[in-house]
Amino acid sequence: MYALLGLVCAAGGVAYVNCFYKIQALFQRLKLPNFIKPAIGGAIVGIIAMFVPHVLGTGYGWLQIGIFNDPTFFPLWMLLVIALLKILTTSFSIGSGGSAGIFGPGLVIGGFLGAFVATGFHDIGMFESVDVSTVAIIGMVAFFGGVSKSPLSTIVIGSEMTRGYTILPAMIVSVVITYSIMKLDTTIYKSQVTDRSQSPAHKKDYQIPLLKELLVKDAMDTNYPSMSITSSLEEISRKIANYGTENILITEEQKFVGAINKNNLNKNSNTASLVKSIGVTTLDESLYDAMKKMSTNNTNELPVVDSHSKRIFGIVSLAGIIRVYDLELSESKDKKTRLSGST
Repeated sequence: MYALLGLVCAAGGVAYVNCFYKIQALFQRLKLPNFIKPAIGGAIVGIIAMFVPHVLGTGYGWLQIGIFNDPTFFPLWMLLVIALLKILTTSFSIGSGGSAGIFGPGLVIGGFLGAFVATGFHDIGMFESVDVSTVAIIGMVAFFGGVSKSPLSTIVIGSEMTRGYTILPAMIVSVVITYSIMKLDTTIYKSQVTDRSQSPAHKKDYQIPLLKELLVKDAMDTNYPSMSITSSLEEISRKIANYGTENILITEEQKFVGAINKNNLNKNSNTASLVKSIGVTTLDESLYDAMKKMSTNNTNELPVVDSHSKRIFGIVSLAGIIRVYDLELSESKDKKTRLSGST
């Protein structure tokens, strides 16, 4: 029964989300003043309520009657009709621009779906020992856990509502089935992000730690311009122009000795006099530390050298760091292997 309840709540959840956002999009396309749109939505809700008044208000009172399984109030078909019409009226109320919440209606819809499933089984003589109220509570948890994409939180809420863990296994079964069937992007909260690192409120908490995990060798470019200290300024000028780089690295006997900035080229000087000592980084240094050195040296790139032999491995640039950082974030979403420590 609880597995079937999960399927019913998943179907109802998909209908709820799709109906809500399609009606909202419909009202957004209407070329009418914004204060008129809620009036139209309210009028539609009022017309529906003339025939089924149970959809008005929070619906908690009607749900309480429904979960006590009073057939004089709610025959089986009526439980399903109220749940479906509650989806429709909630969509018109909020989608038209009205002020209302979606948590309460979500619980009411899920509760009526749970009561519908339980009453249906009772009518055919099955699971009569299970109270309708129990299944209705599980329906609330499963339905809202699916549409809000917060299964664990709603399971905890369900346990607090019942003040115990007696129905916890049944809740888990229904919630897992509902959540698994509904697609990840089928959520009533469209602004909901995939994880904390994507949240504007927590993004800064992840930026610096991530840069401290990634290494310079992850962002290093091995295609870099270098010239011997014995090269002429004309040769150096041509190479800087060909690479379009800010600095050209200068070596002496294959060892790094400094760099010449393109803005300091002076044909009346010799190469050795223009060589300036600049900050360097190493393969195993973090990108965070490399960026600090860039800021200190007022540059957008640093040579990557061996700390002992002074051999040049490549350069790391601000653009390269941003590229690797963005790549790491996208791979983290797909739960792929982190780049930190890769070769």
